[in-house]
Amino acid sequence: MSQQRKDTANNHPVVTGTLAWPTIKNTRLTLFDLMDHLKQGLPPQFVAHWYHLTTEEIDDVMHFLKEHETEIEQSYATANARAAEQRRYWEEKNRHVLARDLSQLQPPPDADTRWFALRDKLIAARKKLAAKPNGTDEDSHRS
Repeated sequence: MSQQRKDTANNHPVVTGTLAWPTIKNTRLTLFDLMDHLKQGLPPQFVAHWYHLTTEEIDDVMHFLKEHETEIEQSYATANARAAEQRRYWEEKNRHVLARDLSQLQPPPDADTRWFALRDKLIAARKKLAAKPNGTDEDSHRS
């Protein structure tokens, strides 16, 4: 068996994985998911309720975050930078689709009122997004 990496969190009661990608044991939930909400100012107990975590689990997570603050913050920034890079890549790759005038989109032969309502909702969302000062819908807490 390979030697365990020194940056693993396998001995923690709630957190597992590495400090580069920590997760809640027996879930697919990363600490970065929780941190997104915590950085927005939501109370830990609210976040715990949202993700169906017990009080003990969120307390252990908060202690873990405090104990490994420097490493976790660095990993969080790296993960956010990677996500932003992937988003830019896919937006560029699909720019021709995103720029299409949806009002000119021909409905499929079996289109019903739900299809038209969804198209109208998407057109309205695009107009709202275009009216924003920087033209993006990125979260303000991410860099």
